[in-house]
Amino acid sequence: MARPLTIAKSAWIYARLFRLPNLLIVVLTQYLLVFLVLYPAYGRHDISPALTAPEFFLLSLTTVVIAAAGYLINDLFDEPIDRINKPDRQVIGARVPTSVARRWYSILFFGGLLIALYLAATTHNLPLLVLYPLAFGLLWLYSRHFKKQLLIGNLVVAFFCAFVAGIVWVAERPAIELLRLRASEEAWRLSWILGSYMVFAFLSTWYRELIKDLEDEEGDRRGHCRTLPILYGRKAAKVVAAFLAVALLLLLLLLYDKVWTPGPS
Repeated sequence: MARPLTIAKSAWIYARLFRLPNLLIVVLTQYLLVFLVLYPAYGRHDISPALTAPEFFLLSLTTVVIAAAGYLINDLFDEPIDRINKPDRQVIGARVPTSVARRWYSILFFGGLLIALYLAATTHNLPLLVLYPLAFGLLWLYSRHFKKQLLIGNLVVAFFCAFVAGIVWVAERPAIELLRLRASEEAWRLSWILGSYMVFAFLSTWYRELIKDLEDEEGDRRGHCRTLPILYGRKAAKVVAAFLAVALLLLLLLLYDKVWTPGPS
C-alpha cells in the first residue's frame, strides 16, 4: 500500500510544480476557441482549417510546454522569495531539488523546440517556429529581470495569457484570410471574438498580477522588487486595479454589442 501512496504524492507534487490546473485551462481555452468559434465559421463557408486535428494537438502541446517551462524557471529564480511569501507551499528547494527542476526545464525546452520545428515544417508556417525561442527567451528575461521591475513584469505575464489565443490566430491565419475573402462580415466577427478575448485575458491577468503584488509585498521588499505597491504605495496599486476592473467590464459590454449583433455598426 505504501508504493501507490508514494506515487500519488509524487504526482501531486509535480502537478503543483507545473501548475496542472493552469495548463488544463490553456488546453481548454484553445480547444474551445477552435471548436466553438473557428470551426463553425469555417463550416458555414466550406473552408478547411489551416491545421489538421493532430497538428492542432501539437500546437496546443507546444503552448503547454512553454507555460510549464515558464512556471518552472520563475520558481527557480523565485526560490529565496518563496521561502518568505509561501514557505508552506514552496516546491522547488523544499520538495523538488533545484537540480531536478533544472533538468526538467532543459527537457521541456528541447522537447518543445522539436515539436515546434516539426509543426512549422509540416504547416509551412515559419512564425510558429520563430515564436517558440522568443517565448522562452522572454520568459527567462521575465524571471531573471523583468519581474522585479515596475509594471514590466505584470505586462509580460499578461501578454503570455493573451498569447494562448494569439498563437491560435497565428496558426489559423491562412484559413481566416480565406474566410475574409468569402465572407467579410463573418471574418470581422471572428476577429472581434479572438481580439476581444486576447484583450480580456491581458487585462484580467494584469489585474490579478497587481493583486498578487499586494499580497506578496513583504517578500518582494526583501527580494528588492520594484512593484507598484512598494514604489507608490498600496493605495496607488488598488486604484490601478480598480481601473482595470472597470476596463474589463466595459470590454464585456463592447464585446456583447459588437459580436452578438448582426454586424458592424
